[in-house]
Amino acid sequence: MGNELSTAIVAPLSKDKVTISGTNHAGLQYGIASMQGRREYMEDSHVVIESLNSSSLTDTSLFAVFDGHGSCFCARYASQVISRVLQSTDEFASYERLETQSERDDPVGGLGLLMKAIRNTFLTIDKELFGNVEKGGCTALVVVITPTHIVTANAGDSRVVLAKKRRKNVCHQNGNDSNSKSTDPVDISSNRGTGSKHKAMPLSFDHKPMDTREASRIKKAGGFVRGGRVNGKLGVSRSLGDFKYKTFSPYDYDPLNDIVTALPEFVVTKRDNDIDEFIVLGSDGIWDIVSNGECSEIVYNSLRIKDSDPTTACEDVSACCHLNQVMFITPSLMTMFLLLFSPMQIV
Repeated sequence: MGNELSTAIVAPLSKDKVTISGTNHAGLQYGIASMQGRREYMEDSHVVIESLNSSSLTDTSLFAVFDGHGSCFCARYASQVISRVLQSTDEFASYERLETQSERDDPVGGLGLLMKAIRNTFLTIDKELFGNVEKGGCTALVVVITPTHIVTANAGDSRVVLAKKRRKNVCHQNGNDSNSKSTDPVDISSNRGTGSKHKAMPLSFDHKPMDTREASRIKKAGGFVRGGRVNGKLGVSRSLGDFKYKTFSPYDYDPLNDIVTALPEFVVTKRDNDIDEFIVLGSDGIWDIVSNGECSEIVYNSLRIKDSDPTTACEDVSACCHLNQVMFITPSLMTMFLLLFSPMQIV
């Protein structure tokens, strides 16, 4: 199967706040802040794998957020097994055997293998959870950073945003996958302090029951949407766990036939080192409060005015969201990653 995956950094469950920072072998800085707020227990979990392989993929990293609901079990389990499950896929074994970056960049034989490996990882974790969890589930958001691409796989309502310098004719590429979507940059020039130098590009899409495509899929699978929720109860339409909305079959099982599916959607974006500045990954507790542009603005200001430490910027965004959650009886948990490509380019 090749070399072992690097040891994953798995966040501990915390009563208050967790902050983690580091730098991968390619010089990508990252910071993480996770806040429990006034919740009784922490349901979010997250993972950093700085190097996907000790030799051939040292400059390829994986970051993941699992946002639990109903219990913390699914999120915690997924964070603990994702490296093992990913490594066990045939597609990942084939991907790590590729010798050149050009081979890994091939839409079918390279990136296609990586996406299939991640897809099968989601579905395998879901199957492992089946029979081992009585209630609850978790959303799953995985981002793999290669030297040339950003691969995002999402099932749920966590979100990824790429902040870029503004330049004409920015190259953006969709994943060559049946569950890939296109993205368009969002101008954040109307936000205070950003001017027109930057833009925020979503690299994932929230899976909400009210989404037209998701609602159609839910109905086709035998469910319904009421009050913005699946069967009037669940607020997300894709997740790990939540088995009351799923039916595993040993014969011709298609995860898209589940009312709530664990099948992720992909966005693959070609990196541009001249204009890519940072990536934000956040659970819905962040995006329920701030927009893509507002979050990017807070990060820019923190990096520019305070320092270039990504953890500080994560804490600033989380603190802003927490202050604006005081009106809620049960404020959301919050987990945020900041992946910083070029600290000195933040202007």
